[in-house]
Amino acid sequence: MNAPGTTNARVRQRLKHLEGVVRKILGEDASDADAEMRSWQMLFSLFVQAVELEGDVAATRTGCVARLQAVADSLAEPAISSCD
Repeated sequence: MNAPGTTNARVRQRLKHLEGVVRKILGEDASDADAEMRSWQMLFSLFVQAVELEGDVAATRTGCVARLQAVADSLAEPAISSCD
């Protein structure tokens, strides 16, 4: 990312913005290194999904909905338990 010629200043600036958001989420005790590491962990876990939602491709649509439900359920569980 910081190697010469791999990206431009605008791309590097977007990464700094993301690290700033992650730092705020982590709290005041988070170091720059913590924010950088967590940002890269999050970016590394992202993936590109090719989806066809129009036409006769119901299996793709059904699969996407099922995956989104699973992700939403897994994110909701900690939030629900913290409210108890």
